[in-house]
Amino acid sequence: LGVDWLLVSLGMAAYHIASGDIRILADLMATGDVEELFWVNLAALALFMGVMEAVYGRTPGKYLAGLRVRSALGGPPGFFQALFRNLLRVVDMFPISIGFPGLVGAIVTFFNPRRQRIGDILAATVVRRHLPLRERKFPLASASPRRLELMTAPGWDGRAEPSEIEEDACAGERPAPLQ
Repeated sequence: LGVDWLLVSLGMAAYHIASGDIRILADLMATGDVEELFWVNLAALALFMGVMEAVYGRTPGKYLAGLRVRSALGGPPGFFQALFRNLLRVVDMFPISIGFPGLVGAIVTFFNPRRQRIGDILAATVVRRHLPLRERKFPLASASPRRLELMTAPGWDGRAEPSEIEEDACAGERPAPLQ
C-alpha cells in the first residue's frame, strides 16, 4: 500500500504542477487542511489500484511483495470487483480519527480464516502469493505427464520452458493419455 500511495501522491502532485494548480496544493499544505487532500488522494488510490488489479492482477506494490489479487472463484478479478475492494479500503482504515488507521481491517484480517480484509470479503476476492512456475512445489494440474516428467527431472534447471526441452527430447513422441 505504501508504494502505491507514494506513486499516486507523486502522480497527483505532478498533475497539479503541470496544470498550474500548485497554488491550491500549497494552500492546503500551508493551512494544515489536509483532510480534503487525503480524501481526494484516497479516491485516486482506489481508482489506480482498481484499474491495475483488474488489468494486471496486481499493483506495483503487490508486484514488489510477490502478491496477486484473485477472484474468490478463481481467475483474475473483474474491474468492478477490483474497484469495489479498493473503495472499501476506507472501511478497513477505521479508526483514522483516533490515530490507529487500519485497526478495523487488521482485526478482521487476523480473525478471518482466509486472511481477507473487509474489502476482499465483500468483493469476493483474495490476495495470494504469486510464485513463478519454476518456484512452485506443485506444477499446474493441466500439464501433460511428459511435461511433468521433464519439469521434475534432475537436469531441469528451471530456466528453460519444459516445452522447449520436450521438443528436443521427444522429437515427435506424444504424451500418454491421462488415466
